[in-house]
Amino acid sequence: MSSEKGIFSIYYGEGNMIYGPNGVDLSEFNCAVRGITKPHEMTFESLCNWLMRGLRINQETHTVSVQCVINRTTHALIWELIPLASNEDWLTYLQNASHWQRPLVLLVSVHQNPLINIETAPGDENIDEEVEEANIEAGGTASPQCVADEGENIPFIVEQLQDEERELDEAMNADSSDDDDDMPEQWVSSNFSHLIVDDGSNGTSDCRENEIIQGARYHSIEEVKEAVKCWSLSYARV
Repeated sequence: MSSEKGIFSIYYGEGNMIYGPNGVDLSEFNCAVRGITKPHEMTFESLCNWLMRGLRINQETHTVSVQCVINRTTHALIWELIPLASNEDWLTYLQNASHWQRPLVLLVSVHQNPLINIETAPGDENIDEEVEEANIEAGGTASPQCVADEGENIPFIVEQLQDEERELDEAMNADSSDDDDDMPEQWVSSNFSHLIVDDGSNGTSDCRENEIIQGARYHSIEEVKEAVKCWSLSYARV
């Protein structure tokens, strides 16, 4: 049969399986007779693709299963169906049919592919929003990192610093003559011998005293604001 065309009776469509005295009866199914040249050279996968094209089945949404009709006895015709699922099954069926001179009969069943339903796990509804918020472009609202960058661009921190600087400015420019009488004597003394210079060697901060340095790190927003305040006062930039 390898050099000849095999004539196949192909049953398909909706139908009821009937079992009679001679075994399975496929007469209620649609039937088409088709020839396949050199079927022994065709793989089982190629056979399924050929059947799907011939029956105009959408391969993206459906698949097929194939069964063949055989007779296991030598003294009577008792037809039964067995499934084909591999090249080995296909070739064995062809060899036995050729050896016993049996008709080539296939039953094709169509099945819909299972739908892939990916359910959203609890807590994953805002994943896209969280990713979008984490990738804010320059100019957007960013969370403070407690790092001095010589140009804070966080609006609410800028406003707080401006308000505090404004209050300091008003306090320094206010008339303080009423408090002169209560000023300690050592404050107005011209003798500075009792003063001790603190070089900052015992400080735990990453920044030099009253100086803002690019890349300096602070433990909190309050430390950042305090450093800016001291720097402004020491350099008369209030």
